[in-house]
Amino acid sequence: MRSSNYLLKIARYAGWVIVIFLCILGALAAINQIPPNPKSYSPEFAKHPITTLMHVVPGLLFMVLGPIQFMPKIRRKFPKFHRLSGYIFALSCVPIGISAIVITNWFPTGGVGEQISMTFFALVFLYYAYRGVQHIRQRQILQHQACMIRVFAIGLAVAVFRVVMAVTYLGLDLNALQYLDLKLTGSFVATWLVAEWWIRRTVLPNAKNNMEPLKNYELLNDEL
Repeated sequence: MRSSNYLLKIARYAGWVIVIFLCILGALAAINQIPPNPKSYSPEFAKHPITTLMHVVPGLLFMVLGPIQFMPKIRRKFPKFHRLSGYIFALSCVPIGISAIVITNWFPTGGVGEQISMTFFALVFLYYAYRGVQHIRQRQILQHQACMIRVFAIGLAVAVFRVVMAVTYLGLDLNALQYLDLKLTGSFVATWLVAEWWIRRTVLPNAKNNMEPLKNYELLNDEL
């Protein structure tokens, strides 16, 4: 038991380092894509500045506010700020998800595979954001946490995707558009799996401690 808690503590610290790195990377990527001269692997961003702004400005808010939502000290000491920033975070998900679907399907870059992957995960992203807000309004804290962990993980996949592109370019000499659909889908799946693992290591044990294990477990799995 002690070794398990120790490993979980190490995973928590390592996870925070990775999350902060990915958020910084994601924020820089969002800034670089702001019109009129977006620096992107896709030329479509420059051709459609309004849709791009609709995507990258909320994306920047997402990367800045995301980590704050999962800091226990801020939740405890500044509950009003946590609620306000949480609603801004959740609202930012709406234009991010909608614009992702528009960009992928109306201004495609990587083919049908990218369209299917991005559309599917954008819909999942929007669904969990909606359910997360719904749960917190009903005071279902654990279910809310589980949904927002998934939302944050799916959003971070965009930063993971850029790491994958850099690694494959440096290691395999692949340009950004080669195997784009596989790199994108792999990034989404990887972050989602990590989120599910973290939920089962942190949220579900709290549900058991709150003496409502069956109810919370069923509701959490209903979100899958």
